[in-house]
Amino acid sequence: MSSVIRLAFFSQIPIKHYTQRSIDHHIALVKKGEVKYTQNKEVLRAGPGELIFIKYMALSTVLEHSEDYERFVINMTPGLHMMPKDLINAINYLFSDLRVNKLTLKDAEAVAKAEYLFGRIIEEKNKPSTYFHEEMLNALTAELLIFLYNQTPGKEEIINNVNYDVNKLRGEN
Repeated sequence: MSSVIRLAFFSQIPIKHYTQRSIDHHIALVKKGEVKYTQNKEVLRAGPGELIFIKYMALSTVLEHSEDYERFVINMTPGLHMMPKDLINAINYLFSDLRVNKLTLKDAEAVAKAEYLFGRIIEEKNKPSTYFHEEMLNALTAELLIFLYNQTPGKEEIINNVNYDVNKLRGEN
């Protein structure tokens, strides 16, 4: 089994301002600073504690960002057919049904949890590819996406179980 995460990183490096068509589903969590960008010609702004969702095949451009702009980024391959149905539903909701291109996390605790999960995904993605690490990466991705799904306004926390036992993979009981 391979991971749905193609790329994962934390960056403090300034972004070059050019238009690109996304070949992945892209999620960025703004840690510090602000960014102004477009997605399919809609101009948006995001700051600390906000997530940016760039959908597969969307045109996006970073127009400007503050000097202190820092972000966590994960890119997910759009071929998600091997993932559990609940997780596919969460991804479809976040990238299609939500109809917005960003999400503000509810509180400081939610921001801390999102930063932790992004950090763990980045850490796991940078390890040598083994079955265990791919499974851990998929489990952490599932945990992050379900967490984000449950953060969306007006949604009940209906997804709380997937086919990955994250605690078992972590060695916890």
